[in-house]
Amino acid sequence: MNHLIEEGVDIENKDINIENANINEKKPMRKRTCSLIASHFVISDYKTKGLSKNSSIENSSDVNIFIANNKIDSTPNISPKPKILKPETNISCFSKISPMSLKQLSATEKRELALCNKIYYFPITRKILPKYYDKDGNYIGTPKDHICYRYEIIKKIGSGSFGQVFKCFDHKANNFVAIKILKRHFQFRKIGNDEAKLLGFLNSLDQSNSKYIIKIQKRFDFRGHVCLSQELLGDNLYQFIQSNNGKLNLNTIKIITKQLLIALNHIHDNMIIHCDLKPENILFKNQENLDIKLIDFGSSCKINEGAFGAYMQSRYYRAPEVVLRLNLYTAIDMWSLGCVIVELHTGLPLFPARDQNDLLNLIMCTIGTPSAEFLRKVKDESKCFAGNKEFLELFERRNKKPTSKCIENILDNCDEEFVDFVKKCIVWDPELRITAKEGLYHSWISRI
Repeated sequence: MNHLIEEGVDIENKDINIENANINEKKPMRKRTCSLIASHFVISDYKTKGLSKNSSIENSSDVNIFIANNKIDSTPNISPKPKILKPETNISCFSKISPMSLKQLSATEKRELALCNKIYYFPITRKILPKYYDKDGNYIGTPKDHICYRYEIIKKIGSGSFGQVFKCFDHKANNFVAIKILKRHFQFRKIGNDEAKLLGFLNSLDQSNSKYIIKIQKRFDFRGHVCLSQELLGDNLYQFIQSNNGKLNLNTIKIITKQLLIALNHIHDNMIIHCDLKPENILFKNQENLDIKLIDFGSSCKINEGAFGAYMQSRYYRAPEVVLRLNLYTAIDMWSLGCVIVELHTGLPLFPARDQNDLLNLIMCTIGTPSAEFLRKVKDESKCFAGNKEFLELFERRNKKPTSKCIENILDNCDEEFVDFVKKCIVWDPELRITAKEGLYHSWISRI
């Protein structure tokens, strides 16, 4: 304790949280004028040091000496160019851990802390890495490490082509959050920025939190990665299916489906296509009450703004017009919804395709070949996409009637209204597919 007082840390009688236990203790300490420890430090064991959660550390002209002694580049190559701390700037340490030494800081941390004015969390010990991302551009996050000197990493809870999701504790707001960290690449930077903007827009139209869309709390940059702080949710529907012996009862499916229809109707009314509806992107807010949230809007787009013929949707839930590279509308989400609710009942994907051709084959086995009118539409647009010729030949080789794997047989002994709802989702022609708004008035849903 003496070395802290000699260095000039301002210490008062405060409550000290010991190792996350509910223990408070008062320790009378001498009050001294604070010199520059600022927030440029490595953290030691707070239960023996006694620095309070809200201790303020004031900057002084010594900041220039600190920067010089530690060879800190005060003008890092960051755009937009950040402000350099001025001598009169107040630097507040809100961490429950107290400073010990400056020697363990990495070069990156020294640069960051020279520009930082608030610290809410810094780990007691951590492994200093030569760089903070792997060969694929994923951020290397480890438990107990910090994100942006505010969030404590608890564990990784998800990953995908976009990046990773970590369960974290927010030491400023004092709650748990999910932080999505996009890969370190300009393409994913745009995806992250677009998702943050889109979610912010949808959330602003849902002040009552009744549209079953995940809430975004903050978008920020950290070490070259776009990060999205979002509400922390529970298991996804895929995990829920596995924990329920591979299938759910129809009443449970109906409750979940109605919430998804409300979410889809909300985004479709605002001319937005989700583009990646699947069990892994439907998470529980409250599993006991079957309250769900729709997540992952990284692939979403405005109608007529999506890349024409681009890769969209996970293959098992991909609508035929995506495969055939036709114009895309909100109907692709309704196809995915039909696939999802069949899987909730059977425990198996409706179309477990190996590739695009296999997907079309499986669809034809289930609902037959498309109508002549739909094929004319494909032929008209195949002038732009020569690849459709192969698919047209595939259609011509097939019988027009579905096989024994038709929807009625797959959903044998099910409620007729449930079967009818699914059949209205799984339709070749998107113009004939049921909409989210129509789905809310379907007899299977409206009787909840």
